[in-house]
Amino acid sequence: MNSTAKYIQISNMWTGLIGAGGVGTYITISRIGAAAGTFYCQF
Repeated sequence: MNSTAKYIQISNMWTGLIGAGGVGTYITISRIGAAAGTFYCQF
């Protein structure tokens, strides 16, 4: 993310928020995938 800050002018706070959003999205999607896998493996 720090290399991107060279090209677009955003503060460290926004850089952190973007990174945290990516991690939150990854966790959410992995939990949905795990739940769907558990559901479909029962058949």
